[in-house]
Amino acid sequence: MNWQRMCPEFLKKRLFRYLLQHFLGSFFKEKPSLEQLTIDMFNGTAKVESLHLDCEFLNEKLANLFSTSMPIEIV
Repeated sequence: MNWQRMCPEFLKKRLFRYLLQHFLGSFFKEKPSLEQLTIDMFNGTAKVESLHLDCEFLNEKLANLFSTSMPIEIV
């Protein structure tokens, strides 16, 4: 039997939220809620809606990455 059919939707969302928070969490102002996530495992797509980015953190990382060669600022 296919594991994707056996796994309830809320478990898929919790797993995706954990991975998103673990790998990209420092870029967000708050932890994503399960209501903000839409996952379609059969098509291999995931969507996050209305998630606020931490612009200060992103700008700091971009400044360190590009130094003075390319001025980029996220607002």
